[in-house]
Amino acid sequence: MQSAKIVYMLIGLFLLLPWTAYNIKALLGILKKKKLNKSQLVRQIILFAGVALLMVCLVVYHYNFTIGYQAPLVAERAGVLFQQHLIGELDLEEYKANMNAQGIAAEGLTIDPGAAMEEMGQGHYSLKLSERTYSNEDGSATLYFLHKSGDVSFYSYVRMIKSGNKWLVTEHKVLTSEQVEDLPKLRFITIIE
Repeated sequence: MQSAKIVYMLIGLFLLLPWTAYNIKALLGILKKKKLNKSQLVRQIILFAGVALLMVCLVVYHYNFTIGYQAPLVAERAGVLFQQHLIGELDLEEYKANMNAQGIAAEGLTIDPGAAMEEMGQGHYSLKLSERTYSNEDGSATLYFLHKSGDVSFYSYVRMIKSGNKWLVTEHKVLTSEQVEDLPKLRFITIIE
């Protein structure tokens, strides 16, 4: 998620820099003329501001589209909120409210932290997301998390469905030890260290 923010900030910067440089040059050219044409100056400023605003809006729109369209980015946001729930920063209702506020919760979202909340504690923890998205027969997708706090570690999964052009979380559950044994070999990306 942090990487996506950085990428889109750079995209915005690289779009705005040449436009800003061009307009500074044009404005200086207008101001250097012996006879100042105020209407031309105002038009140039309005044009600069309008196009710059349009560029910013397009970058923000594309960023919002991307973080909803890419399953790992949706899973990452859900995983961070789930981790906050597990360590006691969010109760179950706050977790659901935050999921709804971010627009990533499906109707009838199912959450099962199992015994993880008691084991997790409130100390230092890490959260890792599986590198791969696993497709299910019903069209949903599953991603796995590895939660660690001190010596305690456990796995959870998030199941998502596609709704229009974005993914919605239908369930987030902690896996039992039997379910962990049946998992394929997973490779993880660190989200929180």
